[in-house]
Amino acid sequence: MSDSSRVPFGVRRHREGTELTMRMSAPGAQSPPLVPAGVETIDCRSGELALKAYLVPAVVPKSDASPGILYSHGGCAITEQDFEAARIFSEAGYAVLLPTYRGEHGNPGAYELFFGEVDDACAALLRLADRPEVDASRLHAFGYSMGGEIAALLSLIADLPLMSTGSCGPFFLRLDPFSSESMYGAPIPFDPTDEREIESRLLSYRLDEMARPHIACIGRQDEKFADGRWRDVSTVGRRLRIIEVDGTHDTSLLPAIRAFLSEISET
Repeated sequence: MSDSSRVPFGVRRHREGTELTMRMSAPGAQSPPLVPAGVETIDCRSGELALKAYLVPAVVPKSDASPGILYSHGGCAITEQDFEAARIFSEAGYAVLLPTYRGEHGNPGAYELFFGEVDDACAALLRLADRPEVDASRLHAFGYSMGGEIAALLSLIADLPLMSTGSCGPFFLRLDPFSSESMYGAPIPFDPTDEREIESRLLSYRLDEMARPHIACIGRQDEKFADGRWRDVSTVGRRLRIIEVDGTHDTSLLPAIRAFLSEISET
């Protein structure tokens, strides 16, 4: 581990940045997602980038403001599955914001793979906190697969209005996170042999710096975790919990959401 790993996460990111070896759009759909009825499209600015996000209101609004969930999609595009996942949270009484990230869906900016996208997630969370129907003191973040790593990294940023974070199938618990198999063949836009670049993108390097709890859910049949490496990760004295749920990488999402809801309903 390099000396830079001892510099606080947010400080290092903004001081040193990232050096991309390729500048490209995200390797996913570049057209806007198909938005279900009742979902509001909102503008979300991240620095100089004008992005879009999608707000799914709480199905049963509270008499006062509803708690909120920032939901980070898997892969590099929002799909029908993501709106279905958001609906589970909304039916439980949460307002849910699904952000799009730089380079996705025709958005400006380049695909950075867990770097600038974390800034975009922070901006989206603040946008959610500003909504009058949302209780900014009861916000959580959850993500699936690639989105799970983004949600995990949010656990490190102390000044966010965020109670907890959760993930399903995150990268930081995988044996070889940036292998072709783990990435489904998607390109890596930075030098994967540069330790500084890796440290900026995986929660595993910063477990002792977590500012809030993170609940990582892993499917019992998830091929990404078949090596069992995650069982060696110590959670003692750390704000990390690892929970097994039923399912493969694709089918573990809904059980993971239900497990996360069970956890945060007690906070």
